[in-house]
Amino acid sequence: MKISHIVVMIIRLFSIGLGLYSLNSLVFTLGFYFENNHFSIINITYNFSIILIAILLWFFPYTTSKILTGYSSPEREAVPSVSAEQISSIVFICLGTYLLFNVISDAGYWIFLHQNAKQQSEILSFSIEDKALMFATCLEGVLVVCLFLGKKGLLKTLIKLRQ
Repeated sequence: MKISHIVVMIIRLFSIGLGLYSLNSLVFTLGFYFENNHFSIINITYNFSIILIAILLWFFPYTTSKILTGYSSPEREAVPSVSAEQISSIVFICLGTYLLFNVISDAGYWIFLHQNAKQQSEILSFSIEDKALMFATCLEGVLVVCLFLGKKGLLKTLIKLRQ
């Protein structure tokens, strides 16, 4: 199996997950609209843009794979066998990408909530659950950094911080 084929499978799986997430979020947004008759074009645009990204990733996985792996022709990149280290690095990158998406979407939600409260001149008081979710988002961000840097990159960063 070639590296680009492995990356194509990962991209297709990611696009399925992204599409399911955005459809779930869109259903929640539309349900909120029908309950409160409050229409937010930002939420609808956000959901449809994520659906569009998922569709583009689904229909153009080889182009995305070429961009991510850096190979110009898929015929030259045959991999006779994949080692456990390569598989673990692929899994960690996939997990890091998924968590990065969650961190970005959660941070966007908290920023939007804060800005919306500022525009309406409301005093924003977060409940204990909201504070716990913010803390969990920060921890996910730290985990994403650890997953993307890897063991060697993390050790180099810690040594630089210590000096």
